[in-house]
Amino acid sequence: FRLFDEGTADNNLKRRQNRSSRRLKSRRKNRINAIKYLLLNNNIISNVNFDILDNVYELRVKGLTQKLTNLELANVLVNLAKRRGSSLDVAVDEDDNESVVAASALTKNTAELKKNNLYICQAQLAKIKSGVKLRNHDNIYKSDDYEKELRQILSNQDLSNELNDKIVEIIMRRRNFSEGPGSYEFPTKYGSYRVDYVDGIKTIKHVNLIEEMRGKCSIFKNEPRIAKCSFEACLFNLLNDLNNLTINGNGKITKEQKLQIINDYVIPKGKIIIPQLVKYLGVEEKDVTGFRKNKSEKNIITTFDTYSKMIIFLPKDILNVTAYVDSIIELLTKTAVVEERIEEIKKLNLGLNDDVINQLANMTKVNGYHSLSKKAMDIIIPEMIETDKNQMQIIHDNNLDKNDCQEKGPKIKFDSSAILSPVTKRVHMQAIQVVNELRKEYGEFDSIVIETTRAKNSSDEKKDIQEDQKRLEEQKRKSDELLIDLDKNPDNYNTLTKLKLRLYKEQEGKTIYAGLPIDLDLLLNDPTAYQIEHIIPYAVSFDNSMNNKSLASAKENQDKGKRTPWQYFSSGMVSECEGPINDWESFEAFVNSLKISKNKK
Repeated sequence: FRLFDEGTADNNLKRRQNRSSRRLKSRRKNRINAIKYLLLNNNIISNVNFDILDNVYELRVKGLTQKLTNLELANVLVNLAKRRGSSLDVAVDEDDNESVVAASALTKNTAELKKNNLYICQAQLAKIKSGVKLRNHDNIYKSDDYEKELRQILSNQDLSNELNDKIVEIIMRRRNFSEGPGSYEFPTKYGSYRVDYVDGIKTIKHVNLIEEMRGKCSIFKNEPRIAKCSFEACLFNLLNDLNNLTINGNGKITKEQKLQIINDYVIPKGKIIIPQLVKYLGVEEKDVTGFRKNKSEKNIITTFDTYSKMIIFLPKDILNVTAYVDSIIELLTKTAVVEERIEEIKKLNLGLNDDVINQLANMTKVNGYHSLSKKAMDIIIPEMIETDKNQMQIIHDNNLDKNDCQEKGPKIKFDSSAILSPVTKRVHMQAIQVVNELRKEYGEFDSIVIETTRAKNSSDEKKDIQEDQKRLEEQKRKSDELLIDLDKNPDNYNTLTKLKLRLYKEQEGKTIYAGLPIDLDLLLNDPTAYQIEHIIPYAVSFDNSMNNKSLASAKENQDKGKRTPWQYFSSGMVSECEGPINDWESFEAFVNSLKISKNKK
């Protein structure tokens, strides 16, 4: 076996934040150095280590209308190179609180500049004089407004147009996040510019990073996966949901019903919710089984979230052609950069006006890819409409789930092109190494089963422990409250008795194996009347947690002995207990009716 250190989301986030911080500092340093050496080469300064002036905001305001000295100009340009505003040229996710706060401050500050006809330096200087600190979200301004101020300052400095343009280019240059690291001059395999060899000649090629990270279809290995938010992918998921449903125990949704759901609900409204579905089917929700469940165990069904947003503003002639809709969603998925989205949508030549294009470009939550390709869905969707089979049944029946065979070489090789997390990649590589060694030692196997642990990661375990502790504290509090209600002093009762009270509450005042009412006075005054027993015998499970404890009468506990509940109810001893629980079925129904954790059930 192989053991690995887990890779948690928190660690990944910290790593990405540190890397982002390093890049920001590096690029800021490069801009400042580029400005300094540009000024040095044009004889504006004689040394890159010039004196730093402490009234730079006043100098920026002065530069709006007056010529600055060379030293003053150098200080102003370096200050602007350090912080040159925000472009926020990606669609803002409403669930990202920090982005929403920044966008709100940006809108407010931009409106203030426009209303009062101010440059940024004038607004900032006014804040400084009133004692307001500039290092927070309230000080965020658009890069366009910084560029406007920069050009106004340069217009008064008697510099050549060529030099002015070079200064603006250096200070305002910005790399879109989708470009990744590196550049044409400094290509890297991690960025959008990469070294390639064509006929032995070294060339630089440009790639779309999101497209590069796009996985391949689970069925057709050379086909790219379809955009997860596309109409076709959502239709595929909805049909799979519908075919998984069973009505009144044996009924299935017909082809005609599925087509009517698509034509009457999905296409005009962008979704069908469960109440609408069951009403259309003429049944109650409780009569339908097979729904998917969310974390709250609530029934859910596929919705067309992106398409439903487009219905509001996209012209009917475009909406009526799903190929047009999916071509737009494909572009939105590839990049979140608004400018790139606008440019690519215009290339589709769909005759959309600027307002519609801008609304499309600013759509959020349009990301990710399905596990299958369009080619696979084009095969599976028609059969899901015609039959009541789900996707897995169709894939199996059509032999689409055949694994690729590796025929070359004596060893199984790792697919380095697979899009996997670092931990998953490590697991794959180690598993392949182990299998290759076993094949070398024992020859070929008929089949190989690889088992991985299902333990949660540290953060999940901590959360579960905290929730358990909170639940136990609540149970202890209720035990004390129960004693107080009985005019008893909780301090007069030991931990074992309080534990019995907690189990009494859990079991709704009934013994676990007979369902007989528990005499509360007897429980408090006679320590032998009711006993705490291990559901799965401790000698077997070594589990002494609350999940393995229940409260039984002394006779029930003796009759059960060192058996599991199933063994006990199969032993014939149950009939001697006079209670509503007298077989496995009644015991199972009683346990399922209790408000206890799933693990305990």
